[in-house]
Amino acid sequence: MERPAGVGCETPPLGVPVWLPEIPWPAVPYVPGQSPRPSQRAAAAHGLPPAWLSDPPVPWWRCRGYLRGLDLFNHGDYWEAHEAWEAVWHVAGRQGPTAELLKGLIKLAAAGVKTRAGSWRGRRRHCRRAVALFRRLAERESPAETPAGWLGLSPERLAQLAAEAAEEEPFAPPAADRQAFRFPLVPATSGD
Repeated sequence: MERPAGVGCETPPLGVPVWLPEIPWPAVPYVPGQSPRPSQRAAAAHGLPPAWLSDPPVPWWRCRGYLRGLDLFNHGDYWEAHEAWEAVWHVAGRQGPTAELLKGLIKLAAAGVKTRAGSWRGRRRHCRRAVALFRRLAERESPAETPAGWLGLSPERLAQLAAEAAEEEPFAPPAADRQAFRFPLVPATSGD
């Protein structure tokens, strides 16, 4: 199943796709204890809750909650990405391959929040939990049954990226790019 040409993705100068350019970015990423928690109205303005059809699942490029999570994660808004993916995870039934992949992404986003808060121990813990979820999913499911075609991401690759992030030495993310990770999450543009 291929994503139709021209659907969604705008590519900014850094080369990381922006899937929902019409939704504004949070003015300031939320970091517990460092910035005010966004109101429910602000959360709704940033694309929550997601639009989703669960039976059968829509292709990943049509799931606005998932796409919003990708945009937010790649923009460095980790708490907001966590919230977007958690809403999709609930709708996905919180179990099964799709829900497990989403839970791993939620753990990665939580690691980003911990990095922002200066908790490298928390970052490592959440990254390692993500690794375990991604590896378990990759080992248990045959490639045809994994949600990579719908979510556009490889559990094996995600496990590798999360493992590398868990082992990184502490660094201060540059304020300009607001990134806690040295990689973006960019789904493949087609699935089988």
